[in-house]
Amino acid sequence: MQKANSGHASTGATGGLAYAPLRDPPKCVVKCLDLSADVPSLTAREKECICWVAKGKSSWDIGAILGISEYAVEHYIKIAMKKLGTGNRMAAAKKAKQLGLIEPQFC
Repeated sequence: MQKANSGHASTGATGGLAYAPLRDPPKCVVKCLDLSADVPSLTAREKECICWVAKGKSSWDIGAILGISEYAVEHYIKIAMKKLGTGNRMAAAKKAKQLGLIEPQFC
């Protein structure tokens, strides 16, 4: 049984169908799927602070754990929030976890 020619393929000398090669996907599709370009880079200290935020620690607690001041912790968290485009520390922790930047179980 021969397939009908739908206009997408041409018949060869043997009567069979010869299909045209597939084209590359549109650039907009490739760009949308490239998630690595949208992942911000956090410093090691920013990651540490956000990781502890994800575990529910206060800035004071994080400072005591890391041996830095509460104000330094707040600074690192603020910078991470800005890089991640979030409005609060818990949203930053959630987004960092979703992006694979932190793993709270390893803090």
